Amino acid sequence: QRNNTYNTSNFRERYSSSNNNANDDDDYDMYRDIFDTTVGGMSEEELSVTMGMVSALGGIVGGIMASRMLSGGNNTRSATASATSSVVKSMASTVGSAIASEIAVSSARALHKRSVERLQYKEECRRAVERGDPMPPKEENRSNSNKSSWGGLFANAVNAANEFASKR
Repeated sequence: QRNNTYNTSNFRERYSSSNNNANDDDDYDMYRDIFDTTVGGMSEEELSVTMGMVSALGGIVGGIMASRMLSGGNNTRSATASATSSVVKSMASTVGSAIASEIAVSSARALHKRSVERLQYKEECRRAVERGDPMPPKEENRSNSNKSSWGGLFANAVNAANEFASKR
């Protein structure tokens, strides 16, 4: 069972009133907190199931995309050319499926890791306030800034796919 205890009463109060003067940054932070609590609080079993579903979906999408990239062209080919084209499409679909699956899994794994890191940082901040200590460094300063951006997430996923492709 999860121990996700994010207080949504503030969310309900903010959006139930007719006069909504909420700041976009506050909204983003609130949604990110809910996301982090949900994703960061996943058990190993829940994370494994999620990775399996993401992998399957990525594989399907990658297979379709690779197959579509090679489709089209002249439909009046000879039987030999059609058979060769069919084999190439199947191979491309398989490779595309494997690469997209790996990208999806590594992205999901990175999102989970970042959610856990943000939850840990918030807990460190809470403890520092209780003790009267200075706040810990902001999470952006704790790791390479490129790794904490969406571009870094994409770059990490592509690197994982390249490593996967080089093993094959």
